[in-house]
Amino acid sequence: MDPALDIRRAAADLKASENRLRESVTAARAAGASWREIGDALGTSRQAAFTRFGDETGRSGDQLALRTTQLFESLSAGDYESVRTMMSYSCARALTKRKLLGAWADAVRASGAFVGCANAVPQQPDGRTPIERWAHRQLVTHVFQTALHFARDDLTGRVAYDSAGRVIGILMLADDAPDRLF
Repeated sequence: MDPALDIRRAAADLKASENRLRESVTAARAAGASWREIGDALGTSRQAAFTRFGDETGRSGDQLALRTTQLFESLSAGDYESVRTMMSYSCARALTKRKLLGAWADAVRASGAFVGCANAVPQQPDGRTPIERWAHRQLVTHVFQTALHFARDDLTGRVAYDSAGRVIGILMLADDAPDRLF
């Protein structure tokens, strides 16, 4: 038995379960369930359920997944202004039009024409040390990851959001790239 195959299958099962859970929570909220009821069903607090699946601005996971896809589609169209309006002030200062569209052009040169995005799913903010993990819990509320399909190769796109739903980080990674901080 191939241990790597078992790991890949388990990871795929986990992603599918996370998607089903998110859909169930979204449906429960749409049906009028309170965060307390959802937290009770999950065996956690109302606040923990709210932190994981929604925030004060009403940006649900589904909305952020859609924004993640829209961000990469806007980059593909060269529409930096649409992307900039999604960013926090400090992110927009760091990821200038020149830098962000330049990185996108590099991805297109290396991987071929952009075909589209698929499967934007939430990810846990990462960190290698306890201090990095703590810092990410304080600064990064949501991270969404999507497959970026290009003509010759696929990349992984990640977008980090703050508690107000503003973009605070964007990554584009090759599948064989080492994992990054978020």
